Amino acid sequence: MRSTNITLACYASDFHEYFPYGGDHSRIDYFRPAGVQWDHPIGSRFGLRGGMWAVLFPDDWAGVAWNPALRCPRQPTYDPSAPTRSPPLDPASLPMPQYWMSSAFWLNAATLDRLNRPYKQLAPHANTLHDIAFPSLKVAFFEQLAFCARQQNLQEWLAIGQTPFAETTIGLMDGSSRRMVRQEALPAVGSLPFDRTLHGVRGRDLP
Repeated sequence: MRSTNITLACYASDFHEYFPYGGDHSRIDYFRPAGVQWDHPIGSRFGLRGGMWAVLFPDDWAGVAWNPALRCPRQPTYDPSAPTRSPPLDPASLPMPQYWMSSAFWLNAATLDRLNRPYKQLAPHANTLHDIAFPSLKVAFFEQLAFCARQQNLQEWLAIGQTPFAETTIGLMDGSSRRMVRQEALPAVGSLPFDRTLHGVRGRDLP
């Protein structure tokens, strides 16, 4: 997680302090690692969902292998024989990293005023380091609970959109990482406690 945060900081340094951004318009074929046939939208309100931020880092791919230094240790190995026509439920068929970026970094903060706003009402926006209020406890990355968590019976809870007492590792904008329980975070949609935030990009995610 710390390595991932460093990668994000280097990206911002190279691109005039802008965070990774999927673009104003949605598309499918933006970048595919060699051999990966996974159709997943990128850009617009779809942004960089589901680990798709990784497509902006082509140097960290070796064929279908994502850089192991930026990989959740419990993420299953990519299985090229698994179904890949749509975002699959089988984690072994996911080539993308399971450290997911908070969507607050590629959405307009004005559309993040409440957590239950439908995705069709969200507006994309390229945000910069100046959009973060320092000092900040802003979450940059978090483990995708469905694949990285180890709690017993968690899959059953995830299936109904709940994550009670599920531990997850998060990476903060100051480069630190911490292990937290789901209920210590702000409320969120479904099983992604740090995907969207109450106050947009500015402010603090954590107490």
